[in-house]
Amino acid sequence: MNPTSEILERVNKSSSEHHDGVFTRLFRYLLREDIYFAAYQKLYANSGAMTPGSDNDTADGFSAEYVHELIEELRSGKYKPKPVRREYIKKQNGKMRPLGIPSFRDKLLQEAVRMFLEAIYEPLFAETKDGLEYYLADKLDISEDGLTYTLHINDKATWSDGEPVTVKDIKFTIDYGVLVYGGPTSFTKVNGGEVQINEIDDKTMEFVLPSVYDNYVRTLSQFYPMPAHAFDNDPSKINDSTYFKTPGMATSEHM
Repeated sequence: MNPTSEILERVNKSSSEHHDGVFTRLFRYLLREDIYFAAYQKLYANSGAMTPGSDNDTADGFSAEYVHELIEELRSGKYKPKPVRREYIKKQNGKMRPLGIPSFRDKLLQEAVRMFLEAIYEPLFAETKDGLEYYLADKLDISEDGLTYTLHINDKATWSDGEPVTVKDIKFTIDYGVLVYGGPTSFTKVNGGEVQINEIDDKTMEFVLPSVYDNYVRTLSQFYPMPAHAFDNDPSKINDSTYFKTPGMATSEHM
């Protein structure tokens, strides 16, 4: 049996070569043990892995038996996400922002799902030796002080079901990352400060950094938007969705 890493590479290659392609039967890959060990490695490197959810479960409880139990719940259809633990964190403007912290089991599954979504969907742009190569985005402006990054999405970028790619998809994907890691991610926090994210219009989003961070272009180049409309704009629905069990998974495309 080929390792999941090779499958992810094939999925990514196929998605890049066939923009109108449809991926089916992806749910079966969530029944493989090795993807959870890969997901664990990514989660453990983040401090949020040790933040307990409503059941006090953390990365310290991870084991082969832990993975077997999760897979069996998925296989039998008995898996249900556990309630999240609600916390409030202070924003730069002094207001409080609600944050839902899932159990580590749910984080683990979410990370496995994210790995496949990242292999399928196109990035906003890529860094190359010749500069930025645009995909779903067509422009990135950086202010003279290096604090404000204004991103514009290609007006012709759509999902394969015809729905346009918009800033709501970016915001949805960012929120999903926060849900997975149980706290801020590299997109929402730099140099210990919170990134202010503003939706200018349907195709334009602004990222205002708390301080200069030269690697933020690279951070954005590693961003792979997901279709918010496929999950009713609710990141918590990704895990329990039938999206991975039925044909017709949307892929992004641009002209």
